[in-house]
Parts: sequence; structure tokens; C-alpha cells
Amino acid sequence: MARDPIAKLMEDHQVFLRTVQTFQRDIDPNVSKVVGDSLLPRRIADFGHFLLHDVDRIHGQQEERGLFPALEQYIPLEGGPLEILMDEHEALRDYQLTLDRGGRKLENDPGAEEVRRAVTTIARSVEELLETHVMKEDTVLFPMAYQVLSARELERISLVFDEVESTAGPG
Repeated sequence: MARDPIAKLMEDHQVFLRTVQTFQRDIDPNVSKVVGDSLLPRRIADFGHFLLHDVDRIHGQQEERGLFPALEQYIPLEGGPLEILMDEHEALRDYQLTLDRGGRKLENDPGAEEVRRAVTTIARSVEELLETHVMKEDTVLFPMAYQVLSARELERISLVFDEVESTAGPG
């Protein structure tokens, strides 16, 4: 097998957690000068792009098009952990859209304090959701996947991952 797709997902998780923690720190008014800075809309846009491209278009699609369908023959989709994880993917997509709108509003009105507070709240929600989502996948789903998936199935999943990466475009 060329690479272990589950190990790749776990590596992504660590990058995601570090990135969201850095963003949270960047926009925290008690920690960072960025909050009062004209760079805040750009920082929000960059983080929103990270969520859209890296978290959703690549990682999320690798799970939804590669890993989850392979696991469905062993774990029911509806009412089980896969459905919960898919719902969390959708929640992250909603947060990304909200951050994108907030960043655009701040570009037009840098002093919009209610928008700044909303962005800070959404960033905290993203961080909390990612932390629990990663914990569920890394400690429950992925060990289960290693138990039930064959080397051949993992290789097929890896091929789907390659396809997703090649069609996602540059980050």
C-alpha cells in the first residue's frame, strides 16, 4: 500500500487543530492586536478559505467519498457515528459561510463591533466542534476502521484521496 489513508487523516487533524487555535488566538481581543487592526478581515478570509479548501474540499471530501462509503458496509450510516460525523461536517460548512460573511462585513465597516464579537463566537464554536470531531474520529472511528477494513479497501480509499486532492485545486 502506497500510504495509509487513515494516518493521513489523523495528520490532517493535528494541522487543523493547530490552525484553528492560532486563528482563535489571533482574533482574541485579550491576546492579539489583530482584532483592532485593518488586517482582521484578511485574517478571517484566510481562515475561511482554509476551512473551505483544506478542511472541506480535501479532508472532508476524502472522508465522505472515500472512507465513509467503505465503512458503510460495516457501520450503518443512519443513526450511527457516520451520520453524526457527516452532520458535523455540515456544521463546519455553515460556520465557514458565516465567517466569510463576517469578514466581508468587516471589510466594509471595520468598526462593526457586533460583527467582531460574532466572528469571535463562531471561531470558538469552530474550535470546539473540531476538537470533539477529531477526538471522535481519532479515538473511535479510525481504530474501528483499522479493525474492519482490508489492505485492499485501504488502497481503494487511498486512490479516492488522490482523486479528491487532484480535483480540489490549489489551496
